[in-house]
Amino acid sequence: MRTFILLSLILALASCTAESTMHTTETTHMEASGSMSMAGMDHMGHGADSGTAVHNSAEPIPGAAEIRVVATEFGYEPATLTLTMGEPINIVLVNQGQLPHELGIPELEFHAHAEAGETTTVGFTPTTSGDFEFACRIAGHYEAGMLGELTIQ
Repeated sequence: MRTFILLSLILALASCTAESTMHTTETTHMEASGSMSMAGMDHMGHGADSGTAVHNSAEPIPGAAEIRVVATEFGYEPATLTLTMGEPINIVLVNQGQLPHELGIPELEFHAHAEAGETTTVGFTPTTSGDFEFACRIAGHYEAGMLGELTIQ
């Protein structure tokens, strides 16, 4: 039964990808405050069904360490990340899936988006410690279990 549900979800999402190819995947510059607002983003997100362009929350940080996260249907590897507060990091989202995927942490105003087969790098300097959920907010992906855990020490 679970296989049938996942197959149905994949087919439904695949039909949406034609619309998503019209979206522009571009990187925006950080605002003077050091972040870009993600107000209003929920689990249904701004992905393939919303009709809006997708943006990463920041440019890569020159010289910062990198952490690589691979996205597939429907999960991340690794699904658990640990970062150090105050240390700049570049999060490299490698989409090895057949659909667009995101890695978003609304509480931290972090967002990375990569189309199928693409890689994107987003700079981030954690300023708050704690445990946070990261997830793909494209419609149906979160519900299919595409989430992970971030700890900032």
